[in-house]
Amino acid sequence: MVRTITLGALALAASLATTAHADVPEGLMYSDFDAHFELENEEETGRNNQRVDAGWYLKFTAKLFGDDIPVDSGLKYVVKQGHRTLATVECTARLAQRPNYSFEEGVPGYMDVGRCKDDDQLTKATGEVTIEVHFINGDDDSTTLIRTHTIFVRKFDRVRRASQYYIVHNGEIATAMIHEFIGGERNANNSRNMGNNYVGLFTWVAEAESNGTEPDGDDWARDLNVRCSVNGERLPTTYDPNVNTVRDHNIRIMASWGEGRQNERNQYDMQLFHIVLPITMGDENDRLPNAAVLEDHPGNWECQIRHGRKVHRTIAFAVADGHIQPHPEETAEGGVQLPMRHHLATISIERDNDLETRVSPAHAARGPFWGLGWKSAEGRAMAAALPTIGEADLPGEPRGRGGRRGRRGRRR
Repeated sequence: MVRTITLGALALAASLATTAHADVPEGLMYSDFDAHFELENEEETGRNNQRVDAGWYLKFTAKLFGDDIPVDSGLKYVVKQGHRTLATVECTARLAQRPNYSFEEGVPGYMDVGRCKDDDQLTKATGEVTIEVHFINGDDDSTTLIRTHTIFVRKFDRVRRASQYYIVHNGEIATAMIHEFIGGERNANNSRNMGNNYVGLFTWVAEAESNGTEPDGDDWARDLNVRCSVNGERLPTTYDPNVNTVRDHNIRIMASWGEGRQNERNQYDMQLFHIVLPITMGDENDRLPNAAVLEDHPGNWECQIRHGRKVHRTIAFAVADGHIQPHPEETAEGGVQLPMRHHLATISIERDNDLETRVSPAHAARGPFWGLGWKSAEGRAMAAALPTIGEADLPGEPRGRGGRRGRRGRRR
């Protein structure tokens, strides 16, 4: 069964970045993992009461961590295309100097912004768009640029309906994020986790059963299993992975042409999944049952995401001193900034893959977390090694118009 979870307070436990970033105020850390953008379409009535597009605006979610965040601090984001400013939006933040529970020493305070928007600032821009994120200091209202994201916006047509815009998500398929969840820590439901320590994987997927003109194929999460090895030696585990979808971290849209019949539509669907891997750590009483223990297996790990005996994805990471080690993208100058115990993993995807589509090395080359760019040779090589599977974008009338009618791909 696939359940839906909310990212919410997932990363209340965070440490400051180990690599200094000159554009971040001292003592603050902007979490790339918690940054999220949603594009909302607006319509208006045209001639003959036809619905026509009026443009789009963004919703922005983010978190900053630090011990001494001034009261009344906030964020501002500026949407640009080239030298032209498309929108400037100030966001009110929720501030907490300490989480209201304690599970570990040294947890900093945080401020978060939830789905900040201004739906009066509409644009019809397409192509590459940059988003500058500024910190607003609550003491003196000064602003500091702390991050710049790059998104790619496309427009697609719909029969008898207004055209719409969407953010291309294909590049996020290369972003595999792993997190050491500690018992008592709040999980993605904003509630206590299952009571055990475990390693969770966050990964974006375009399921074949939900994409294209005739979506067909098995549910990506159905019958999923995970097989891990360390330094080439398999770790026997019997823990059954727990699979969830992350609420508000998905996109599902459909282009249409001609008469809008079944074979004249193309659905684009991407979803962020959270998988409880068969990996645990910490005190024996806090561990997942029948799972591999990080402390017992230092070295180079590989975990295959499988359906039956067929491998679809593989993630790789290193473990030392009982903990997952930072990816080269985290230690590179200007690299990603992640909360404590959150790390990137190297990901590879099998070319012979009947469960996935819309895998695009060209889009993955834009970098993780909304186009931050790859800062390490390892990151660039990982993106370049991805296979091309399916059509990356909409609109995209398929080469073949025949074939059997596909299922609509509702999750089971």
